[in-house]
Amino acid sequence: MLDIHTFSQLSKKAKKIIHGLVIISCWCLWKGRNKIVVNQIKRGPQDILGGIKSKGFGWA
Repeated sequence: MLDIHTFSQLSKKAKKIIHGLVIISCWCLWKGRNKIVVNQIKRGPQDILGGIKSKGFGWA
């Protein structure tokens, strides 16, 4: 997943954006998983997607 940007015919800036979104997605999935397993807090896909969007906009 982390190398998906290397196989596209996009500009250098677009490749950086895609790479960043993949990293943010992995991070949010990991944090969501930890909240479910460790803290036993229920999280739905909408919550995780919201976190990805929020962090993505902040990063951009």
